[in-house]
Amino acid sequence: MPPEVPGARSAAPVALVSDWSELAHAYLARETTDALQYVTRLAAAACHAEAAALVALNGDAEHALTTVGFDKYGVPQHKGLLAQLTGPCVTSSFTAEQLRTAGVEFPFGNDWPQWVWQVRRIQPWGNSGSLMWIARASRQPFFAEEVRAFELCAALAEREMTFLARHKDIVLQRELATVEIAHFHEQLSRQHVLYRELAKHLPGTAVLVFDVDLHVRIQEGWQALDWPCGNGDIQTGHLVTEHFALHDAGRINAACFKAIDGQHDTLEIRLRKRCYELSAGPLPDPTGTVVFGILVVRDVTEDREKQSESAAVTARLEALVESLDDGILVEDERRQVQLCNNRLRELMQFDTGDAPHLTQDGHELMTRMASVCFIPEAFEESTNSLIESRTAKRNELVYLADMRIIERDYVPLSVENRSVGHLWVYRDVTQREVGKDSLQRQADEQRALSLVDELTGLYNRRGFLTLATQQLKLNDRTLSPALIVFVDLDGMKRINDELGHEFGDQALVETSNVLRHCFRHSDVIARLGGDEFVALAIDAAPDTCDSIEQRLREALADNNSKPNRQFELQFSIGIAPYDPNSAEMVEEVLARADALMYEQKRARKAERKA
Repeated sequence: MPPEVPGARSAAPVALVSDWSELAHAYLARETTDALQYVTRLAAAACHAEAAALVALNGDAEHALTTVGFDKYGVPQHKGLLAQLTGPCVTSSFTAEQLRTAGVEFPFGNDWPQWVWQVRRIQPWGNSGSLMWIARASRQPFFAEEVRAFELCAALAEREMTFLARHKDIVLQRELATVEIAHFHEQLSRQHVLYRELAKHLPGTAVLVFDVDLHVRIQEGWQALDWPCGNGDIQTGHLVTEHFALHDAGRINAACFKAIDGQHDTLEIRLRKRCYELSAGPLPDPTGTVVFGILVVRDVTEDREKQSESAAVTARLEALVESLDDGILVEDERRQVQLCNNRLRELMQFDTGDAPHLTQDGHELMTRMASVCFIPEAFEESTNSLIESRTAKRNELVYLADMRIIERDYVPLSVENRSVGHLWVYRDVTQREVGKDSLQRQADEQRALSLVDELTGLYNRRGFLTLATQQLKLNDRTLSPALIVFVDLDGMKRINDELGHEFGDQALVETSNVLRHCFRHSDVIARLGGDEFVALAIDAAPDTCDSIEQRLREALADNNSKPNRQFELQFSIGIAPYDPNSAEMVEEVLARADALMYEQKRARKAERKA
């Protein structure tokens, strides 16, 4: 707003962007405002008028730019004086009655209808019309000399307003530029405060902003950084390198000039056992022109110490992994290979010239490993299943095409219930598995020897009791009957004494053959010891006892009828049925069959004595 003109009425402030934008230059140009006010007063004085005004049309309303004898006013366009003028540069006279009849309104005293008016249109200004008028409370019209004086004043006002119209754009642009500059400075000040506050709160970080000549313009954070070089007091206007050690000046200068050229650069320096990271970069203006550079200095001593410790731990871990006899593979959550030791390459017969990380893609590595497996599809399917389920699995056997056996462990890796990868452990267990199979065969053989009679090939007592017990449990579940047949070889002592043990062994073998001939393969036949034999007839009803004994006698007769025999076989037989509802032990049934056999043996002895 322009300063108030001495002796003039104060003008209302005008915003650059408002309904008065077309008239703003009149108020912004002090000389023109003073001149218009002076001309209006001159017209009122020269014409002995009690009131005068310079009026402009703004939109749909007339507003007074300058007034004499009353305050400013504004009226609707169709209620104003411009509507009563027929052409430009014409002076019109009106009586109050004429204006009142025409509907003209004025926002001042009720006695205005008693006045006379002299009105003149002046040069239009842009899209608006303008006029000047004088009035006085008299029925006597203005004299000719007064009208000529009024017209001269109107011409002076027109000249001033025409001059202002020609320079309107210059005036407005100057004022707009002034406001824009003020806004820019305000924005720059805010950003400056923001950057300084940001730099203050960056831990262990300081900032320098420098111009194209590498002079410091802004600095922040150096007090908190406890800068060890110089006096630690960073002054604006000094060269950037004045605040660093001499042996680092060359590198820092180069980095700063790169920033002015629009490039970024990072370097590290050491001062008094502290390590600092320097990052230089450009600060362009809105047009992209680099006007400043920025240098960010950060104390990274602790970070570098932690990195060094981490590197040492990683080196020890890698050495440990390489020393293992197991192949180790570590993948991240995206199946990217993080570790693959030499032992794994050896196990999977990869080319020894391959890099330690054969590939970064875990899928591709698994495909290569599957290619050396006996069944590649099974290896890939198992691998994918483990990864999808993320279920740990140990001691999975993988059979390779070259007949080696690999044992694999899988462990999903997680931190705070978040998946971070996969761990695979491979080991060659070929010898162990082959040895295990050999031991299993030996155990089977030993078990068979412990259950089988070496001479006859039948089960021994232990084998019979073991198998018969299992079979009778099955009979209990199925409610199936069974028979236990006890056979004693008579005259065994006489054969041994008279013919020798060789013939005694032959008698035992022939007895076992007779029993094999008379019973089924599913029946359990055994030599209990000495000359005693037993058979468990499965699914044999009690009413078949006689037929079983008859079959034994017939087979025995056929065996004795062979020519050139040195002895004959004689049997004593006892048959005891097993009832699945009795829940008897196999030993109990065997004891009953043994008792029946001895009864038969005694009966035969009694017959021979008689």
